[in-house]
Amino acid sequence: MQNTKSSRPGTWGKLVKQHPAFLGRSGPDPDPETFESFVVQNGFDNFSIEEHRLADYQIFNPNSPRSESVATNVVNSKTLKLLRGRGVEVRVGPTPSQDKTWSLSANLISFHSPYLKKAYLWKENNQINLPDHDPAVFGLFVEWMHYGSYDCSAFPKHPSINAKCWILGDYLLCTGFKVYALSCLFKEHVDAAFRISISVEDVRYVCSSTTSDSTLKRFYLDFVSDHFGDPYRLRGDMAGWETFLQDQPDVRSTLLRKLRYGPPPSDLMSRAYLTIWKRGILHQSRR
Repeated sequence: MQNTKSSRPGTWGKLVKQHPAFLGRSGPDPDPETFESFVVQNGFDNFSIEEHRLADYQIFNPNSPRSESVATNVVNSKTLKLLRGRGVEVRVGPTPSQDKTWSLSANLISFHSPYLKKAYLWKENNQINLPDHDPAVFGLFVEWMHYGSYDCSAFPKHPSINAKCWILGDYLLCTGFKVYALSCLFKEHVDAAFRISISVEDVRYVCSSTTSDSTLKRFYLDFVSDHFGDPYRLRGDMAGWETFLQDQPDVRSTLLRKLRYGPPPSDLMSRAYLTIWKRGILHQSRR
């Protein structure tokens, strides 16, 4: 009888090798195909590569291509407790459909969002509608609730999906989600390792979607006033920025003040938002 405790399917604990195979191709520089090989444990030599890879995903094998992303998205015990109990259906977007509807734990959404908690308590049919919001952005909120982070690499850079996440978090009264989104914005635009540019469309979107005293709007307006003369940090033609400054007298006044008295220290903005960035990382690590 096979010892199931020590013998399992998968590539875990074993080196996966890549081998070239030219498969009879001719020519001076034929492009080789590749195949993988590894040593399987006794009793599992008839398993397909898909079955071995499935076992990799389940046990977070370091040889698995997805191991890093899977391992970092492990639901912790606190979140598991919040997943218990009654469920609520959340429909997002102007035309709700099956792929724009989430069945979520009432405890989970109540813990993270006072707005959703109140909406749930007032609804008798266990259904919440958010017709004015983007289902894709809400999906990132669901991902953040479960894992403490979200992956937005597949979204367009402009307008920033992190700005959209902050705006959703503000609507849902979820401070933790707002802090995480703003920390991502800081990392993208201020951190020396990335420094992605901001477009005039980004700034217009934020100014039209937030209140005058919001942290997100202050972040963008500070960025504009600090880097207005740098075309690598701010994208857009002169006509677009001129129109924007006409609509934003406070930013125009800040720019004129800097032209007259000189700019502040170059790291002023970095210091101002470094605390927010660290709070976002700290919040993620404590989940």
